[in-house]
Amino acid sequence: MEGGRGWVDANDKDLIQFPLNLEFLEAEFFLNGALGHGLDAIEPAFAAGGPPPIGAQKANLDPVTRRIIEEFGYQEVGHLRAIIIAAGGIPRPLYDLSPEASAQLNMATLYFFSALLLTFVVSVPINVSGSAYCGPVVATDKDLVQFPLNLEFLEAEFFLSGALGHGLDAIEPSFAAGGPPPIGAQKANLDPVTRKIIEEFGYQEVGHLRAIITAVGGIPRPLYDLSPQAFAQLFDKAVGYKLNPPFNPYSNTVNYLLASYAIPYVGLVGYVGTIPYLTKYTSRALVASLLGVESGQDAVIRTLLYEKAYEKVSPYNITVAEFTNAISSLRNELAMCGVKDEGLIVPLRLGAENRTESNILSADSNSRSYARTQPEILRIVYGTGSEYKPGGFLPRGGNGKIARSFLDKA
Repeated sequence: MEGGRGWVDANDKDLIQFPLNLEFLEAEFFLNGALGHGLDAIEPAFAAGGPPPIGAQKANLDPVTRRIIEEFGYQEVGHLRAIIIAAGGIPRPLYDLSPEASAQLNMATLYFFSALLLTFVVSVPINVSGSAYCGPVVATDKDLVQFPLNLEFLEAEFFLSGALGHGLDAIEPSFAAGGPPPIGAQKANLDPVTRKIIEEFGYQEVGHLRAIITAVGGIPRPLYDLSPQAFAQLFDKAVGYKLNPPFNPYSNTVNYLLASYAIPYVGLVGYVGTIPYLTKYTSRALVASLLGVESGQDAVIRTLLYEKAYEKVSPYNITVAEFTNAISSLRNELAMCGVKDEGLIVPLRLGAENRTESNILSADSNSRSYARTQPEILRIVYGTGSEYKPGGFLPRGGNGKIARSFLDKA
């Protein structure tokens, strides 16, 4: 162990191979539960001669849950492929997935492992076609870790106001460092369960702000426009015409969840894109821990929306899934660095292992999270497609050294 942190003395290859023990477990459990067969029916070579699991069975699932678990299973196949390609494989261990074993270990633990493993994903910077720069920003760890405060403030204000009717100034006013309160944020008309979820998300964002400020110092809270008009403009741009009546994120639960769909995922892919360029262990550990919770928030929002994927959003003749696809397409268009964002329903060629049309978690061909750079994120949240031209949720632009460096050059 090193420095009292409890590190295992191992090389990168060994550390990356270790999660295969859990990825095999999840793949077998999810695939068998949804389809009645496991890895040997899909990618038998991945097992490297290891034995099939004991007692795995097809579960008695409702249709929506079955589709979700099927997607998770294929995503685990992608994770296995990604790790095996990067670091080589190991023989599949013998797993006991029998009902008797599950009686001894609550199988919900597997879902905890699934969320935990998000922090193990190895992200490779993606340079794809586009008319804008898609490479990394050269910056210090401090500047890279401070940059996400622009999104953490945004999420904190939107979630707290939506659930409670007040924002950060009522909870931790010093975190704003003198920055102005947001424009137009309102309490949303949410059902009780969604309200509790969004309230929790809001307090989590307060914790994220505290963690970053404690680690590297804060920045003044930028001016945010969270008014119904700002969201209406975003949704009009996404669908390609003016919605009538204008989209209002605060009017009901479905609208609020769709508006929420537009926010945490941007921070998630930003954290994935940041980690490879951090030099300090403390910086990487902080961002990985923030990424885990942001990923969870995005997954909850997408799952709640997926349950209503084919329902029309009143009074528009547009389904929930169609709205998510439109928002994702707009974000790809604004960022100008290829497809790194996908809606809830996708063609098979974009689904997990090209086998699912459900897309609860947006991911690449090996079910790894997409990554975005700081300029890409600014192009999206400004709504202008330019890191030099503020607008959208940040009418005066972001704060911190990275965001201001682009505005100073405008």
